[in-house]
Amino acid sequence: MREETWYAVHVYSGYEQKIQKQLERMIQTNELLSQVCHGVRVPMKTITETKDGKEKTRKVKLMPGYILVDVDFPPYDGNEERYKGIVSAIRNINGVTGFVTPTSAKGSMPIPLTRGEMNRIKENTGEIKVDRSLHDFQDFQEGDEISIISGPFAGFDGVVQEDLVMHKKLKVQIEIFSRPTSVQVEKKDVEKKKL
Repeated sequence: MREETWYAVHVYSGYEQKIQKQLERMIQTNELLSQVCHGVRVPMKTITETKDGKEKTRKVKLMPGYILVDVDFPPYDGNEERYKGIVSAIRNINGVTGFVTPTSAKGSMPIPLTRGEMNRIKENTGEIKVDRSLHDFQDFQEGDEISIISGPFAGFDGVVQEDLVMHKKLKVQIEIFSRPTSVQVEKKDVEKKKL
């Protein structure tokens, strides 16, 4: 059984499902894509809101402006034509701006999502169930390794950069698509990693 290799593709926000359907049609009709593309998904999360005393459930995009594509890129053997053909076919879809790459340099090779990143996405979409118990507020120091257990960055691990005591928040560095990113999270949404 093949192992899934998911890549993030940046698209115009609001067009994720339309691009997903178009790419799925292309996979059925394009000989090259049908051999290497095995799936397209727009990660969705179900949220429940209470409005006027009534609970309403709706689905929201987990990552607005991105779709995920399961692609088996051929190993690089000095011939870039097949690789470029795959990237071009997907990038030329109206509304697609390109694959997420480690640098903004043109022609930079796309990097797949790690197994951990895909597991976090699956946790947030409800495909994987995670048991999270309540925890007490803790003191955090710069350099502490933490896990974000709730909120918009749930499932990410990071390192504390600063304790914003007055705001009951932490400035944390996490990796999003293999890029270090600083975010602010509420203290109640994190727990220290156990050593």
